[in-house]
Parts: sequence; C-alpha cells; structure tokens
Amino acid sequence: MRGARHIAVLAAALATCAACTGADPAAPSTGPNNAAPVTLGSPPPVREPLDLRPFVGRVCDLLTAEQLVALGFPQPAEDGFQGFPPLERAEPRCVWDDKDERSGQLVVWSHPDTDVLAADYRADDGEYYETVREISIDGYPGLLRMAAPESRTCKITVGVAAGQGLRVQYQEIRRTGTGICDLAIIAARGVVANLEPLPPS
Repeated sequence: MRGARHIAVLAAALATCAACTGADPAAPSTGPNNAAPVTLGSPPPVREPLDLRPFVGRVCDLLTAEQLVALGFPQPAEDGFQGFPPLERAEPRCVWDDKDERSGQLVVWSHPDTDVLAADYRADDGEYYETVREISIDGYPGLLRMAAPESRTCKITVGVAAGQGLRVQYQEIRRTGTGICDLAIIAARGVVANLEPLPPS
C-alpha cells in the first residue's frame, strides 16, 4: 500500500503540518456569525484519481493501526453510520475515540460515489463556517472548515476522483496544545496515502 511510506513520519508531521495549508489553518475568513454560508464555486480537478471503492463496507481500514497510534488513537475502531433512516441517506463512517486521555474524537467518512468536495464548495449543508479555506492534501484538492477560530472541531474534505471524496473531522474534547486542524490534515493525508489509483474505465 502507498501508505506504508507515511507511517514513520506521521508523528513528526504533527509539529509542522501548518505548512500543509500554505497558511494558518485557524485564520478566519471575514463574515459575521449566522451569516449566509460561504461558497467557492467549483473545486480544482483531480489529476491522479484514487479509488475509495475497495473500502466499501470497511471504512475503518482507511487508516492503519500504525497511523492511528501516531495520531494518538490506539483504541479499536468501530464502524457506524451518520444519519437516520431511511438507510439510503446514511453516510458510512468510522469513529475513533481517545478513550484513555479523553482528548478528542476522529471521524472519517467515505464517499465512493459522491462528489462531496463539490458539495462543500457549494455549501450544500447550509451551514456557516467562519473559516473556509482551499487546501491541498498531498496534491489532492481539499477544503478546510471551522465554525469559528475558537472552535474545537475542524473539518477537512478531500476530492480523490471524479465523483469520489472523503471527509475527516477532528473534535477536541480537552485542550492538548496540538492544533486540531493539524491532526485532521494528518489523518486526511494518511487516508489519501492508503488509496490505490483508480483503474481505467
């Protein structure tokens, strides 16, 4: 797997990941609270498509045990769903809780048949985020969103192919001194590194 080369550097990358965005991840865009959602038009195209489809039904395998330990999540993964019936509206996800330290929660959503990056560029969820920034996750177009600079939740969306994408969310339960978006970005990089190229159609 392509992710093997990233396992040894995940921990060190936590100290320097602010450079992943090219700017301070917590720097807010302008706009008052409760304002209209920020929209950005269309996302950049994916130049080297990757394939999420092999992970259908096993979202928790998108990050390896070694990667999770480096991120501070040594607990076993538990599959689950986001949303409520009807089931066709549920979103496959995996949740990792740092139960020992109670410092945070990591969630990864896999969307092998939905362009979630384009949806988040359009702000289809209707939510307002004070921080909305285009980022690159190892060459793949992404979006970083936070409700406010002091928020304890950071959301990353990444496009990996036409009609395929993933979301990563890190929620800080207690202050640890590590940037919450740093952790979310590192997790997103880990998932991208573990994906194989999209086979020719």
